Amino acid sequence: MRTVLSLCLAAVLLCAAPVWAADTADKTPILTGEIWQKSSPEEKRAFFFGVDTVVAIEYSITQKIREKAQSEEDSGKKRERRHRGVISPFERGWHKGLQGVQRKDLIHLVDTWYEKNPDKLDTPVLRVVWNECISPALLKAKQEKAQKGGSK
Repeated sequence: MRTVLSLCLAAVLLCAAPVWAADTADKTPILTGEIWQKSSPEEKRAFFFGVDTVVAIEYSITQKIREKAQSEEDSGKKRERRHRGVISPFERGWHKGLQGVQRKDLIHLVDTWYEKNPDKLDTPVLRVVWNECISPALLKAKQEKAQKGGSK
């Protein structure tokens, strides 16, 4: 398991290298439209592969923490609430909001957004994905759930 996680992390780092190299060393690199528009299709796919991989690793770690917490609870041990393996809002949004969305479609969405908003090239790619895809999908799912709950 550790070997698989190490290989995934190595893949993420290798895929993200072109993005990091484009930024300066003295600040945290953030992929914006300026870099996105200069990126090749392979680099764009690699970026989303990297994010998918990190989210998958985080999900796996969270599941292990939950399993351990449940096992300890079952055996009578108490744990602090902060160690119970809570999924982050980003992770939850990535899983639920992008369910069924192919990465080529996500790349097209980001490309189109920057083409339509050339004055907003400083907007981070993940903000575009969140605002244009994840957030609307989560809102729609919430509304559908409320309608189903209200019709009972």
